Amino acid sequence: MWNIYYARITIDRRDIWRSLKTSHLLTARRKIGPVLEHIRAAAGRLRAGNLTLAECAAVYLDRRHTRKGKVLKPRSLDYRAETVAAVRGTWPGFDGTMAALVTPARCAEWARKARPRYSATRFNGMVESLRGIFKVAIGTGAIDKNPMLDPVIDIPRASVRLKQRMPVDRDLFGRILMRLDGHTKRRHAALAIRALAFTGLRPNEARNLAPADYDAQRHTLRARVTKNGLEREIELIPQAVELFESDLAGVLAALKKSPRRALATVCRELKIARLTPYDMRVMFSSRMDEAGVTLAVGAETLGHQDRGQTRLKHYIRHDRGFVRGQMSKVVV
Repeated sequence: MWNIYYARITIDRRDIWRSLKTSHLLTARRKIGPVLEHIRAAAGRLRAGNLTLAECAAVYLDRRHTRKGKVLKPRSLDYRAETVAAVRGTWPGFDGTMAALVTPARCAEWARKARPRYSATRFNGMVESLRGIFKVAIGTGAIDKNPMLDPVIDIPRASVRLKQRMPVDRDLFGRILMRLDGHTKRRHAALAIRALAFTGLRPNEARNLAPADYDAQRHTLRARVTKNGLEREIELIPQAVELFESDLAGVLAALKKSPRRALATVCRELKIARLTPYDMRVMFSSRMDEAGVTLAVGAETLGHQDRGQTRLKHYIRHDRGFVRGQMSKVVV
């Protein structure tokens, strides 16, 4: 994988990095001058202290690093842009509003009107972005305090309830496949559901697979387009190997299409709660847990970067029978 060149400049004792979006040295040398000029011009505008919320938002969106210096993932940057767009859509005259004129009462009014329009997670993201926008204004001297953090108004985060996913046992999974296999028009959905359930890939990761990603000799699969931007190699289970070797082209073609609608139809026919293609990934995680796969290995397979904490928090769900069977083996 080629290295991407970056431009780096220090302004007010703070390092600023910008991707030059090229891995070629000569191209990077040609692009670095205009990029550095743009950064210096932006810094000059910020020092003026007379900023609008639109200008603060532009700087906030342009930052690529967290407080701890970590580079934000591409999806994190996209999410930040989405939340700022949502704030802009719920704050009348946002772009032209001067940061110095915003009061805590105005922030509280915005929160009261915006909260009913969005889910708890999206509203929390909007609150975080708005705090970051005002933090930019503080850093330039435009304001002294963050109006979103005023103790009098106290804009709390919305409480988020974890989504309760319906457990898919082997019997239910078999009935779903029987329904899909029973209709010729659902053949692509049956292949896609099997591939997702046998690999634990995210739907978008599976959608971007290519024939060269499957290694028939080593029985591995390479996920190139991932949520965190890091490639990973997956050790395939026997069912996945059998599926890919039986019809690799057909499976990859099926994964290009979404099986969501066919799966929803089958759920209605079976009179069960609606399942999504992502639930196949959750089911795969449960099967790994039942097989005794460690959290670290499971996290590596699923593409988590926290050594299993995400899997432990959101994916692993034990029924009472499994817990009883495990506890019966305990000897004190």
